[in-house]
Amino acid sequence: MDTTSKMTWAQLREDFVWWEIRRVYYNGIMAGAGLLILLATHLFFPEDKNYVLSHKIIYIAWGLAYLICANFCFTIGYAFLLFLVYRFPELLPRAKTFYSFFFRLGLGFSIALSLLLGCFETWLRQQPVNPRDFHFFSF
Repeated sequence: MDTTSKMTWAQLREDFVWWEIRRVYYNGIMAGAGLLILLATHLFFPEDKNYVLSHKIIYIAWGLAYLICANFCFTIGYAFLLFLVYRFPELLPRAKTFYSFFFRLGLGFSIALSLLLGCFETWLRQQPVNPRDFHFFSF
């Protein structure tokens, strides 16, 4: 194996910065998609007062928890890709193309998951619920 073609610390740092810049876009797009999904579910499906998640603070907490989990997956994803490029130096010349493809792919899956969760939340709203079954949600 040719050691001159291995990833250097400078390249690793440059790639790390590349991913962290994309994290800002990722968070903005995910927050925007989440707000659009939340807005759409509230416009098309009016809120039921017996619905467990009718408290606004729960929506905010749920959204923040989702963004934290999404960022964790984002970090694991790019750490794995950085490891692959480090471990297989033949990927190094095409690393940025490789990163761009997987960034877009991961963003697409994240938005699809947000839509799926929005559909689940909308379906959940339609289910009959006895509020007394969820006394721990009472504020």
